[in-house]
Amino acid sequence: MLKVLIVDDEPFIALGLGEIIEWNKEGYEVVYTAYNGLQALEYVKENPVDLIIADIQMPVMNGLELLEEVRKINKDTFFVILSGFDKFDYVQRALRSNCTDYILKPVQQEELLEIVRRIALEKNIARNEEVKNKEIEKNFIEHSIRALLNGKYNDETLKQINNSIEKLVDAPSYRYVNVYPMDIGKMKDMDDEEIKNGLKKLKERLINEFPECEQCFVLDTSLSENEYELGFVISSNMLCYQDIICRENSDEEKIKLINQENIYPVSLVVGKEVDNLNKIHRSYSSTFMMRSFIGFFDEKYIYVYEDEVLNNSTEGAVLCTDSLENLIKSIAINDKDKIKQNVELLFNEMEKIGFNQKNMSINMNYLLYRLIYLAVEQDETVNQEEVMQYISENTFEDGINRGGKDHFLKFANEYAEYIIQLRKKVSRGVLSDIEKEIHENYASNLTLRELSKKYFINSSYLGQIFRKKYGISFKDYLCEYRIDKAAYELLHTDKKIVAISEEVGYKDIDYFISKFTEKKGCPPAKYRRGVE
Repeated sequence: MLKVLIVDDEPFIALGLGEIIEWNKEGYEVVYTAYNGLQALEYVKENPVDLIIADIQMPVMNGLELLEEVRKINKDTFFVILSGFDKFDYVQRALRSNCTDYILKPVQQEELLEIVRRIALEKNIARNEEVKNKEIEKNFIEHSIRALLNGKYNDETLKQINNSIEKLVDAPSYRYVNVYPMDIGKMKDMDDEEIKNGLKKLKERLINEFPECEQCFVLDTSLSENEYELGFVISSNMLCYQDIICRENSDEEKIKLINQENIYPVSLVVGKEVDNLNKIHRSYSSTFMMRSFIGFFDEKYIYVYEDEVLNNSTEGAVLCTDSLENLIKSIAINDKDKIKQNVELLFNEMEKIGFNQKNMSINMNYLLYRLIYLAVEQDETVNQEEVMQYISENTFEDGINRGGKDHFLKFANEYAEYIIQLRKKVSRGVLSDIEKEIHENYASNLTLRELSKKYFINSSYLGQIFRKKYGISFKDYLCEYRIDKAAYELLHTDKKIVAISEEVGYKDIDYFISKFTEKKGCPPAKYRRGVE
């Protein structure tokens, strides 16, 4: 409802203006009636209004003086002058102060009704344009942060982020915070729409808890092939920075409460501290390092890089070098019997020295370092971040105790299969089949996971070779293909936008509009009008 302020020193006229038209029916609410300009001005200083209707001749402060004072406070408030005098100098002075309209008394219902309807239309157009501009800016900022996280940025990107997110400007330090599912196994059974809706709700809850980070959240970071990537950037200028790092003000309790309502529980994985926003990709990468081994340890609600990686003293810890190396050799040749035997020997040795945090940390760090090196040895085009991403996605298993022998054995066997595929460099010919699948079935719920099962190839490895051939991730390729199809339909048909959204594979219209705006630089409706 648009807020209306009526100002007239004659009470019966002021009352009549309140009754002459059905304000509520026209989308307005008369919030206050003042009987002189000064009284109205005091109200406006504390209570913004959309429309002021004021008499020109009043004691204390007249209508023209009120208009001039209001313009100092708000240039966009609509202002209608009522006058019994058809004097050109009055009209001229009113126009100089950007008066919306000038009505002669006695006020005619039709004339006033025409004005308030015109104002409502202008206000609605302006509001819609503002919403669209905010949506475009939000999508651009998210795109810019995503580029930063992957080390792809320019001075304009940084300038735009600095202009839009005040709390990220000139901060002594920055971190990337990954919102990581505690149970990836559960999410693998969910379809894309469920995941997207879950992410949307999760993002809203997190913003409620960390409101100053609202513009810093980013979905679908391009390094990951999964739709459930969600994270945000924080700077030491933000109040929540120390709360998250030091677990002050019960931030872990906040995550617990969020998890009670969320369809899947999450942890916050806080990357290492960097001293410049253009280095945030290093903090982002460090979250993959942590995620690659925290799956073997007890669950926590917040993991911080310095606590998990740097501050775990290894003094007094015992490294089971021989057992670890024997396990790595059996993984390298994919010998299932020897893998099982060497996992047994490793756990027997760990039991003797004690399953404490120090011993677990030093042995897991050594093993994961060697496994990453082993993968890169098989295929020099694979980078460490891709391998850490694979490990982080495969260290969590539903129904298997974290860090237990069964959990560890399953991971070792799956990693051995991964190494074999890297070594053989599984035929890139499968990519042409997958490209054909996208072109023919882009509107279906295509996922890398399901395609990997169909073509008998590890999903993480398939994602890696797909990126190498096409230069972008599978999900980005699918998204771009869908959006291009939607763009064609917008320009060549009169189908409704919601129908086009569903036809190209997006049941969630808001998600479609967000992705379309990100890819094409403007919302679908504006694109259809030919404004690119």
